[in-house]
Amino acid sequence: MKKIAALIAGFFASSSAFAVGPDMSGLMSHIDFGSSIVSVLSIAGAIAVCWVAVDGAYMVLDMIRYRK
Repeated sequence: MKKIAALIAGFFASSSAFAVGPDMSGLMSHIDFGSSIVSVLSIAGAIAVCWVAVDGAYMVLDMIRYRK
């Protein structure tokens, strides 16, 4: 009895695992991913440049401060 129940549960679990998801093509077709990706990467690049500039400034200030 337990084997049959496990077999039936496995059948229903496996059939729903390969179910087709919702169709988002109508929603996603109006988005221009090229400009979105460029804007995200440009913001990330600006943050990285600021981070490098701040670290470089701290490095130069430490060199000036601890010069012997």
